[in-house]
Amino acid sequence: MKKTIFFLLLSMSFWACQTASEEQPVQTETQEQTKDQAATPKATVSGKLAYPGHLPKDLTIVARNIGTGAMMTTREFDRSTLEYELKLPAGQYEIFSLTQSRPGQKAYYSEYMLCGEGPNCKSHRPVILNLEAGKNYPHISPSDWAAFDKK
Repeated sequence: MKKTIFFLLLSMSFWACQTASEEQPVQTETQEQTKDQAATPKATVSGKLAYPGHLPKDLTIVARNIGTGAMMTTREFDRSTLEYELKLPAGQYEIFSLTQSRPGQKAYYSEYMLCGEGPNCKSHRPVILNLEAGKNYPHISPSDWAAFDKK
């Protein structure tokens, strides 16, 4: 009996929501900013990914805006060439990849990658990119899996 009454009340609530008069949407500042951002030229960051071992299905590329902390993510990349591309608003970013199979670890685009990944390359600090709208930034490979501790 209680289940029937609950179902009846739930159905009536749903029906009331569906038959309510339609409200006109009010444009907010956030919506206006989103429209302006869509029209603003973006910087293009691209590169190749690498992963030690079998490539996980959930490999995610992340661009974190240093100023705002906002993160833009994608799991879209060419699985045969491991190449990715991100379109980002101008700003300062660090780029990294991560996966659930290595919780807490991130593969940064780091000083180690810039140095050439050789034995003389000691720093694994993430590189901060200063992106300008409309410019391309190729060869940004967030593949330094040793950088997760930001040495």
